[in-house]
Amino acid sequence: MTEPTPLTDPRTRATEVATDIATRLADPAAVVDHARSWQPASLGEGHAGIALLFAELAADDPGARRAAHAHITAAAPGVSNQHPSLFTGAPALAFAADRARRGPGDYDRLLTRLDELVADRARTLINAENERMAAGRPLTETSSYDLINGLVGLGVHLLNRDSPVVRDVLTCLVAMTEPVRVQGVEVPGWWVDAPPAPGLPTGHFNLGLAHGVTGLLPLLVRARGTVPGLDEAIERVRTWLAGLRLDGEHGTCWPSHVTWPDEAGPVPHEINAWCYGTAGVAHALQLSSDPAGTDLAVGAMRSALAAPREAWGLVDSSLCHGLAGLLTVTQTMVENGATALQDDLDALAVLLLDAFEPESPFGYRYTYRADPQDRAGFLEGVAGIALALLRYARGSTATSWPTCLLL
Repeated sequence: MTEPTPLTDPRTRATEVATDIATRLADPAAVVDHARSWQPASLGEGHAGIALLFAELAADDPGARRAAHAHITAAAPGVSNQHPSLFTGAPALAFAADRARRGPGDYDRLLTRLDELVADRARTLINAENERMAAGRPLTETSSYDLINGLVGLGVHLLNRDSPVVRDVLTCLVAMTEPVRVQGVEVPGWWVDAPPAPGLPTGHFNLGLAHGVTGLLPLLVRARGTVPGLDEAIERVRTWLAGLRLDGEHGTCWPSHVTWPDEAGPVPHEINAWCYGTAGVAHALQLSSDPAGTDLAVGAMRSALAAPREAWGLVDSSLCHGLAGLLTVTQTMVENGATALQDDLDALAVLLLDAFEPESPFGYRYTYRADPQDRAGFLEGVAGIALALLRYARGSTATSWPTCLLL
């Protein structure tokens, strides 16, 4: 493996770097020898997430198709040992296998079994949520409904698979947006009766695309017309998010959390990333808004990207809270009509390419903690970075992996 030749065209170099990364990840056993925080049946840091990269490459490369199958095979034994969510266990492997299909019959038996497990998990969460709402109890955590752990994530896969259970998921999520009464006051139904972090006041609203109510919008918008009440639910969440915008040092922005009822205000979280912060909220508002709301979303994103890089609060190059995620959100917004962000998109791609470390085992390093780690996976590792670079180089016309990020 050699360092890519410096090229003036970032899209050409993006393809070269992504191909280099794929070469490093092709052998599942070799990946495990170097990877950290490994969970085989995981989109976050496991074989299932790496399979997404090779599924993307498989249309042009039979070797990539074999590598995708090798990673899916390596992921399968870990399904029963992992908590079932879109990013772990059966739903994660199902999402990866569905992306790896290249013809009639591919992975049909595997997907039939996995889809049953996903549906069973969804019904369990739905029953628990319906019981909670019927009893008038508030949420105590966002993991029952969010993208990473809950119903939104399961809904993404079930909607991709045209499963009838997705209607029950959507109906439950719509009901969850109905107002509730807390201490005699009517508040949005996504209020959580727990602090967002130790030492903070009890009660909060989570605004993260990955872990909070913002993640509802892309799924509900995509599912419009399938169950009653979707338009009303979309408007409730959209209006609430738009009203929570802040006038920050670098323009319009959104916090990660807002506490209540102690009225401590927004919880500081200086990040402009996919998982939390302005980028995720701006993307969701662009999808769900009228022209005025779209202008708000695009203007906020332009301001955020114009801020000094140190103000972005990114921690590495990954999809979750790094440059690759910011690149992918920006590209999604550009392709949804925000052409004013095109120059920012190209600049982000160059920054991500400049962070390439060819001497490291996988090409990029995870630097969130004091000791840099080599991570191979999708959400916090190089497989996701490679997918972001490929999407930038090729455009998103024929790719579906970003649906697991609500993009």
